[in-house]
Amino acid sequence: MKKLIIPCLIAGLLVLSACSAENTECHDHERVALYFTGYGEFLEVFAEADPLATGINSSILVHVTHLSDFRPLTEGRVTASLITGNRGVRQTVEGPVRPGIFRILLQPEIAGESRLVFDVEWDGHRETIEGGRVMVFTDHHQALHAAEELNEEIPGAIVFTKEQSWAVGFSTGLVSSQHFGPVIKTVGEVLPARGDEAILTARAGGIIHIPSANLYEGVAVRAGETLMEVTGGAMADNNVSVRFQVARSRYERSRMDYDRISRLAEEKLVSERELLMARQEYLDASTAYGNLSETYSSGGHAQKSPVNGYLSQLLVEQGKYVEQGQALAVISGNRSLVIRAQVQQRYAELLVDLRDANLGLADGTMQPLEAFSGSIISVARNVHPATHMLPVHIRVQGGRGLVPGGLTDVYLKTGTDLPVLVVPNTSLIEEQGNFFVFVQNHPERFVKREVQTGQTDGIQTVITGGLAEGERIVTRGAVMVKMAASAGDLDPHSGHVH
Repeated sequence: MKKLIIPCLIAGLLVLSACSAENTECHDHERVALYFTGYGEFLEVFAEADPLATGINSSILVHVTHLSDFRPLTEGRVTASLITGNRGVRQTVEGPVRPGIFRILLQPEIAGESRLVFDVEWDGHRETIEGGRVMVFTDHHQALHAAEELNEEIPGAIVFTKEQSWAVGFSTGLVSSQHFGPVIKTVGEVLPARGDEAILTARAGGIIHIPSANLYEGVAVRAGETLMEVTGGAMADNNVSVRFQVARSRYERSRMDYDRISRLAEEKLVSERELLMARQEYLDASTAYGNLSETYSSGGHAQKSPVNGYLSQLLVEQGKYVEQGQALAVISGNRSLVIRAQVQQRYAELLVDLRDANLGLADGTMQPLEAFSGSIISVARNVHPATHMLPVHIRVQGGRGLVPGGLTDVYLKTGTDLPVLVVPNTSLIEEQGNFFVFVQNHPERFVKREVQTGQTDGIQTVITGGLAEGERIVTRGAVMVKMAASAGDLDPHSGHVH
């Protein structure tokens, strides 16, 4: 099934030299090429062809690029068909001569306006791409002159070959309109989500003993793992070891008394009241002893991690005295985080229509909120008494690239019904306060164009002038195209030769 394609046909004269100063009608056509560009759902096809004349073989170099990552098609079959009316010629090649480049020879049989169509098969997929229309001539010399006349001279055009673009991070895309409302740029604090953090507290007062020499912030811990112990040491008062021994002695004594009184009660030698008192004493002693023995060992009270996670804070040191109930450590699961963004009061009206957000990561890149399966969980209606700002809380899952306790850039996006032109920020080049993009003339030739920009959400920027919807621009790798332009300025003979 054929795809709807944007065909592009450009005829270019690469080099033209006079063979005689006396005979201006005589030319030595060193290299005249026709250029064809087509796009499918998955592939970009860019072809360079010799001018087409009946009875003469024309070489066509077909460059095939994956649109998903703009890498070359390394394996596959390409068929080129030249169709004139209801007749045509075709040739199929089974593989590339170099990664992404397929060489095809076609010998037209009929003159006239024709279509060039490419069928590409790879990895169980097939796509038909229209290359565009072209005129086939009966005379080769006439075909050369026609190609020369179609040549479009574009001042400042930059050559950036497919081989160059395949070797770097590069992509192009169409300029499109999107709904893009006002954006609030602010800073957010990254916090552990409520319920994703646990505090380890001392179950008894005493001296801290940390058995492991590797217990530091950031170490992974498991639920039930002993992180530290609270011991009595040589303390005279409130000694946890002494308390444990007392509790055990009381438990054992009350158990024996209860057993003895139970036997006497069977023989009616003690009253029911004495039996109940002995039973209650035994139960109280058993509860107190059981509570201490759950975490007590020969080293003292074991303080165990309540959850799986990472030690985010160690609040005590070896040998320090702690009270019962004192916080010893904080364990974070880092499964979800909350970002608290502070917004100035002047944006209060915009927050009513807050819809989305983009977040800055520790490596300096920006990601949309949906990349974290995140959501905006609250927008304050009153200013915070300490900051005099309006807090906005955003919950994210996983938190890849976000560091708890750190700060991050936050772009809060509000809604609108008005579509505007937008481009990726990676497509913009800034020079002395002015912004430029590289507009594609064909996949190996680009033109630098100044644009006027509006607001940005950290990932995309509004274009207020200089571009039209549907134009194709460099969206990734613009810096490399700029470097190629500088190299072209230094070497006027630099170009593309297969």
